[in-house]
Amino acid sequence: HVAGALAEEVLWLHGEEGVAAFDELHEASPAAGSRLFKNSGYAIMRDGWEANSSFCLFDCGEIAHGVHSDQTPSAAHGHSDMLSIDLCLDGKPVVIDPGFHTYFGPLDWHRYFRGASGHNTISVDGADHAIHEGRIAWSGVSTLKRECWVSNSMLDLAGASIDRFAGLPEKISHRRYVLFVKDRYFLLLDEIHGPAGPAKHRIESYFHFSEGQLSLTPGRAFFNDRLAAAVAGPPGMRLMGPAPESQAVENGWKADGYGQKTPAPVMKLICESTLPFFSAVLFPLPAFAACKPRLQLDGIDARTWRLRISYSGGEEDLVVNAAGQLIDLPQMEGFRSDAVVSLRRRGDGPRGDGHENEILLLKADKLQREDSTVNLMLSNGTGVDAWSMRLEEEVREPTISEIK
Repeated sequence: HVAGALAEEVLWLHGEEGVAAFDELHEASPAAGSRLFKNSGYAIMRDGWEANSSFCLFDCGEIAHGVHSDQTPSAAHGHSDMLSIDLCLDGKPVVIDPGFHTYFGPLDWHRYFRGASGHNTISVDGADHAIHEGRIAWSGVSTLKRECWVSNSMLDLAGASIDRFAGLPEKISHRRYVLFVKDRYFLLLDEIHGPAGPAKHRIESYFHFSEGQLSLTPGRAFFNDRLAAAVAGPPGMRLMGPAPESQAVENGWKADGYGQKTPAPVMKLICESTLPFFSAVLFPLPAFAACKPRLQLDGIDARTWRLRISYSGGEEDLVVNAAGQLIDLPQMEGFRSDAVVSLRRRGDGPRGDGHENEILLLKADKLQREDSTVNLMLSNGTGVDAWSMRLEEEVREPTISEIK
């Protein structure tokens, strides 16, 4: 189903027996859509296996096996791409991995395609996740930690962090969450932590687009005349795109094959900021993009994000509580929960699907009134990952049902 037609490499590597074995395979969609591959460190979020499906690949694994966090160099074949993402929306590549150009030639081109600025991740004060040692080797590699993975039919959430940026005198960390609301959008949340104080750091977040036309307005990016991203962050954060007709390395490129490179636009979020620093980027699916969503950060504290997404016809109040702490639900006054994600929708979405007075709770074990310790949830020991809670205003009594 997914593999499609037989690739000629099957004949090269496995001979006629391999071709016969391929022909005998039963065509079927994979049982699972979204999945975390723990050994390799890739989280894949998708809404289907059709040609027009959408997916995100989140790289939450180490650079390569055998690299070192100290100054010992290692020639492991890897790129400085930890916490990078790739996005395909409605079957079309949008945010891409630019690939690799060549092992030889000018060193600045070589390092661009291997470094953080050549991937969809973040650098701080020009520092990567590792220190370049010649052409191939790395040293001082950041340590990565996977922090969360939850998934069901409506929502996926993955989170990971690196402990430092290589070569900086102070320890500055990066934590990234990727949330997929499967009928509407992907949401990227970034936290940069380090020593508090007046010192400012240059934070650059890179997003490499496929070939096409990228245009930017305050807080929004358009790709091929369609809304591609809505951005929220601190005052002073700005969006920058490629300089017209520039051949500079940093202007954005992709390599379709070895020794080949072609221009491809890159969007940068740039901010001179004290720490901690927080930013959010919403990538709407095409049907939701038509509703012209805008993104607003309502507050962040103790690893809890509060965001508002407004769009023509409605709005969403979203809380990402990755640590699973028992917190007040800002969307439903008088209740608290340890839900990792809570989402309230008001009004109509792209399909006229109103959700007034309903909250979706992902990975929740506890739901309490603020004046009580009685748990209203029935999830303990049941293995249920998600719940829908509807509140009848007159009786203030929630109706709770599970989501498969």
